[in-house]
Amino acid sequence: MSPHPKYSSSEEHEHASELEEKLREPFTETTRKQKKALLLLSTIGIIIVKAQIFPTEITALGVKFSMNDSKSLLWIFTGVLVYQILSFTICVISESVALGSLLQRKKLEIYQIWNMLNLTLRVRIFYDLLIPYIIAFAALSITVTAELPVNEFQNRSTSESTTKSINQTAK
Repeated sequence: MSPHPKYSSSEEHEHASELEEKLREPFTETTRKQKKALLLLSTIGIIIVKAQIFPTEITALGVKFSMNDSKSLLWIFTGVLVYQILSFTICVISESVALGSLLQRKKLEIYQIWNMLNLTLRVRIFYDLLIPYIIAFAALSITVTAELPVNEFQNRSTSESTTKSINQTAK
C-alpha cells in the first residue's frame, strides 16, 4: 500500500520521475532559448559600446542609421535588452512556480530538495541563473551610461558654428 492514501504507487512513481527529471534539467527548452538570447544580446551590447562599433546600417530591417542616430540606436538596443531580461525573468518565475507545484504534490520542502542535490547540480543552478543576470545587467549599465564618439562631421559643424559666433562677437 502507498504511504499517501491520495496517490497510487504508479502516481507516486510518476511524481518521483518528474521530480528527478526537473532536477536533472531545471529549465525547459523555452527558458534555455531565452537565456541564450539574453546572453547573446548582452554580449553584443557590451562589444558595441566597448569597441565603439556602431552599425551604420541594419539590412535585415531595411533601415539605414546615420552616425547621428547612434544614440537612438543605443536606446532602442537598451529597450530590447530590458525586454529580454524581463522575458527570461518571466520564464524563470514560471519554472519556479512549476517546481513549487511539483514539490507540493510530492509533499517536499525546498530545503529537502536542496539537500538532495549534489554539489554539481547546485553550482549549475546558480550558473544558469546568476551568470546570465550578471552579464545582462552589466550590459544594461554599459549601454545606458555609454558616451558615444563624436564623428568628424559633428566636430566640423560645431567648430564652424563656434568660429562664426566668435567672429560675430568680435565685430
